[in-house]
Amino acid sequence: MTRRILSVISTSVRAALVVALVGFISSSALADGPRTAATRKKTLVESIHFGSYYVPQVVTAGRNVVVFWRGPDQSGTQRTYAISKNGGKSFGAVKSIRIPVLFQLVAIVGDSAGNIYYAGTTGFANQIAVVRSDSQVRNFTSGTFIDSDRNIVGIDLATTPTGHLYLAYQTAFAVQAMGGGTTTAEQVNWSVSTDLGVAFAEFVKTNARPTFESDSSPSLHAAVDGSVWLFRVQVATQDRAVAGDAYTGGLVLATRIDIPSDPIAIARSESPTAPPDDVQGYLSADGQLCVSWSETSYAAGPPVQSVFFTRTPLGTPSAPPTGPIAQVGTPHEHHLARTTDGQVILLLHGAGLDSDEPEPNIIGLASRDDGATFGDVSQLTGYPR
Repeated sequence: MTRRILSVISTSVRAALVVALVGFISSSALADGPRTAATRKKTLVESIHFGSYYVPQVVTAGRNVVVFWRGPDQSGTQRTYAISKNGGKSFGAVKSIRIPVLFQLVAIVGDSAGNIYYAGTTGFANQIAVVRSDSQVRNFTSGTFIDSDRNIVGIDLATTPTGHLYLAYQTAFAVQAMGGGTTTAEQVNWSVSTDLGVAFAEFVKTNARPTFESDSSPSLHAAVDGSVWLFRVQVATQDRAVAGDAYTGGLVLATRIDIPSDPIAIARSESPTAPPDDVQGYLSADGQLCVSWSETSYAAGPPVQSVFFTRTPLGTPSAPPTGPIAQVGTPHEHHLARTTDGQVILLLHGAGLDSDEPEPNIIGLASRDDGATFGDVSQLTGYPR
């Protein structure tokens, strides 16, 4: 699927494109503005950066598959791209474009009608713009602008078969700490557009009291059955501020948002070693709510990132995982992707533990039964570049 596009760029980008081609990536955080959580937390652009090439994304728009990435001489909203008209078997000429209106490009998604949506910030860190093009990456709209009350540090998009566009974003800001001084709080907002991104309904805040409850890591999933899910992490803001690296609390939450629904708490280990982060998920064909998340511990010395995966039948209590599905010694964003026929791939990159090569390095696990079972960890790339 990637042979033609990879043949025209250096091998240092291959690791990044592998991640993009089998998964969806919540792309770069902003160069300006606060980070997404505590001081240990990498920005998203750091966590998906491979050498000189980074922020790879692949979208399907109608019958076209479009791969985007950012080269060493590109910045802001400049991207290199190539289009496949045969499902990714081969790609056309490599071209460059600057996405209009946006100052920072954060998320890209396509829909079945052949539209591609681009979301990011304008010159203001608290303003989102959403721009639409056709599947040829042409004919851009003038953009829809969304003002936030806080600086935006993350955005995710999802489209439904009925043509609805969902947008979720995260803000981060300082609040008063109970013991004096300030600490970081996060908030998640989401909305839907029913007119191809021209206008959005009023945004919903998932946590009304960020001084006490912080929500972060929003991830959207539009299921085949028409349901739309928002996954996020919730932590106790003040408890995290007091405990620092020793904090291990936090909830992994999944909420169906196309209809009024209460959040579903996904059970974590009975003795977690770190707070959850980077939650992603999907709804399986047999009605299982499948969720992955990472936990990165710094308390015992060098960092260890553990990725967990659970399946919960809708309407039943969630059961905690028996252990991590994979571990690496250097924390980065992990990636989860599912095909419509129930094949699932989970990827991590980092060095050590289940990864036996130094960075940049990618390991992966695959499931052919919608996440019910996974095969062994596979070494996908290694060093040197």
